[in-house]
Amino acid sequence: MRARAGGQRGYTVAEVVMAVSVLGLGAMGVIGMQKATLYNNTNARNLATANAIAQAWMERLRADSLAWTDANNIPNLVLATEWLQAVGNGPGTTGWITPATSNFPAAQPAGIPVADIMGTDLFAASPMPPAFCTEIRLTRFDNGLGGPLPAYTRLIRAEVRVGWLRNNQTVTCPLPAGWDQPGCTPPQLCAPGDYGSVYLVSAVSENQAPNASP
Repeated sequence: MRARAGGQRGYTVAEVVMAVSVLGLGAMGVIGMQKATLYNNTNARNLATANAIAQAWMERLRADSLAWTDANNIPNLVLATEWLQAVGNGPGTTGWITPATSNFPAAQPAGIPVADIMGTDLFAASPMPPAFCTEIRLTRFDNGLGGPLPAYTRLIRAEVRVGWLRNNQTVTCPLPAGWDQPGCTPPQLCAPGDYGSVYLVSAVSENQAPNASP
């Protein structure tokens, strides 16, 4: 500090600039920390929501399998189920597909592949924009007629994945082709890292209860 006329002391311009600069640097650090915290919290919320959606879809596929009975040795997978029918009565795989909308109570179990930011199914009456999109892949096991594990023919490998845009914008469903791979099509919609996703895998089996009926 320098002496002024009348015995008063004050700060020079250089000292004020240095103080403001130090304050600004500190504020930038706090702002950056808050931004990183907000991003991480949002990503954690989306991850938890997508995981809940994927688990719900896996339970829907298990509930769907209750209608698969093949009673009297008559295949009814295609006729009786809501989503498992996509794999067909013979061995094979569906590849990744968007499950069809099943609107309760017209069909059971109910479900739709799009959900809002809270993970709620977005049926036609919902005003919320879609934030998550679900895809499934079904594989019908085939042990090759008389193989060592004939029970595998009564199983379907069920895979569920849920995708969302990391920038929290409205997601399109079905998702763009190759959305989970670098260089997907069209590239302006899905650059590497644009999407977050969760993946679950399980198996569903034919309902072999004694009193099951098609």
